[in-house]
This record gives sequence, C-alpha cells and structure tokens, in this order.
Amino acid sequence: MAYVAESAEPRRFTANGKTFLERAPATFRNTVTAWWDASQIYGYDDRSRRRVKRDPRDPARLLLPPVPGRTGEGDRQGYLPTLAATDSMNSEWAGQEATAFPDNFTIGMSFYHNVFAREHNAFVDEFRQQAARTPDDDSGLRNPAAPERAIRYRDVSPDELCEAARLVVAAEIAKIHTTEWTPQLLYDEPLYLGMNANWSGLLGNSSRSSACRCEPCRSWRRSSPA
Repeated sequence: MAYVAESAEPRRFTANGKTFLERAPATFRNTVTAWWDASQIYGYDDRSRRRVKRDPRDPARLLLPPVPGRTGEGDRQGYLPTLAATDSMNSEWAGQEATAFPDNFTIGMSFYHNVFAREHNAFVDEFRQQAARTPDDDSGLRNPAAPERAIRYRDVSPDELCEAARLVVAAEIAKIHTTEWTPQLLYDEPLYLGMNANWSGLLGNSSRSSACRCEPCRSWRRSSPA
C-alpha cells in the first residue's frame, strides 16, 4: 500500500506563456527504503528483517536449503526457503520465497533474489577460508566508533560478517545498475562515459577502447576529438 503524501490541488506557475503544475496531482510516500541498499533481500525495518532466514549452522550465511534429489551445481548452492505460516507477512505472500520484500513477486525477482543470496554466501565462505588461513591478519573491516583499530579475521562476529556481505551485495547491485544496465538501456556514448565516471571517476574512464560498438556511437567517436 502506498501512503498519499499530498493530494490537494497543486499550485501552478506560468513560463513562456504556458501554465504548468508545480508537482503531480498526487504524490505518494514510499513504504520501504531504496533498493540500492539491497533491502529487498535483507530488510528495511525490524519487521521485514525477521522474514530473512539465516543459516543456523553459520548465522553469517543466508539459509539456502538444497532441493532433495537434485545434484546440479546451482542446486547444491540451494534456494531461498518459502515463508512460514508464523512469519510476519500478508496472506497473499504464502508460498513465496522468504525475502524481506516479497511484494511484486515474479519469477524474474525470484531469480535475482536467489542469485544475490548465493553471492552473499559465496562472500561469507571466502571470508571464512581466509580467516582460517590468516586468523590474526587485518580483515579490512572497521568499527566506525574506532576506525583506527584493525579488526582481525578471528574477531569478526557472525552478525558483523553478515552485514559486511550485505554491503558487498548492495555494491554489486549498484555497480550493475550504474555501469551495465543503464548504459545498455539508453546506449549512447555520453551516457556510457558519464555512468562509468560515476563509478570509476572521469579520469579512470578515459579509454574508448571498451566503449559501446553501436553505429551511432562509432560515428560519434569518429567525429569527436580523441
């Protein structure tokens, strides 16, 4: 459900002899945080976070039980479990996968939720392996209250590791959207350069050798200074 923020008659203004509305006829307040923080998987408030299932064998991991009798590589990584009757949810979500935001569910959303849940666990597994090899080394993680103090691998708690994995997954989602999805959707050279500059900086994106290959972009490059 969307909450109406403003529904009164909007004010108008005139420009170049035309009259325009200052805003849409009605505006709505979002009920969740932006998807950039991966809240669709991990949660955006206490209630939604309770729908997220953690692996009891390693609470840093998300629960991804395998499907009995299936032995493919993907199947061995497991799939998100379905919401239980005791979970906080709307009745129409029954039988759907246990994610923080199960609304607007589609098979495509199921695919992405499972992909990024597996990515979460892959990061945790790699961290655990590194911690076993070098338990006293600097993990690279920091407590904002004491940023100068190094945190050893052995001292990272399951909750802290889970949150670190969330940051990694959220960053991957943001990068895919910024440097791959948006340039492919709109697909012109200025936008390609601009979106990559958002991620890598303008100087770090000066090479055109990896730029898009569509004819409009090739023509733009031929007619533009090197």
